[in-house]
This record gives sequence, C-alpha cells and structure tokens, in this order.
Amino acid sequence: MIEKIEIIVKQAQPLDLKRDEFNLRYGQCYFIKSLVTGKFDNKSYIIDTDTDPFQLKNWLDNKQLYVPVSDIWMEEHKEEIKKMELQHS
Repeated sequence: MIEKIEIIVKQAQPLDLKRDEFNLRYGQCYFIKSLVTGKFDNKSYIIDTDTDPFQLKNWLDNKQLYVPVSDIWMEEHKEEIKKMELQHS
C-alpha cells in the first residue's frame, strides 16, 4: 500500500543541525530542496556518522535544508501556519 503524507518543515538553521559548536545532531531528519526545480527530494535524510558536514553547510548556505517542526514550534507559529495552509488550499 502506498500513502501520501504531509509534514510541516521549516528552513533549517545551524542549531537545528548541530548539538554544539563541534558535533552534529545525529538522528536529525532533514529534507533537501532543489535549487533547479524548487521541489523537495522524494525522501528524507538523517544526520549520521557518514554525513558530510561540508555538504550540509553548502545546502544550509544555499537555503536548501529543511527540518520538521516540533509541536512547540507549531504552537508558537500558529498564524504563520494558517496563512500557509490558506495559500495552498
């Protein structure tokens, strides 16, 4: 069975990807948005020991990285989310 899901993501910030100045946030899920098409890859990625920090920085600098938002973030940005949903309906 194939199903479609929707997930709210936000443009990643350095703190979303790093635990501290020197360590990546292993286990963090992220999505990559194409600079060419403006569409997201059809899969999610996870930061792990094989993740290239220089590639992450490149995507971050190009504003291509997005991370799922938490319930707390959603609560703090309710109005922004409502506007987004209205634009896409």
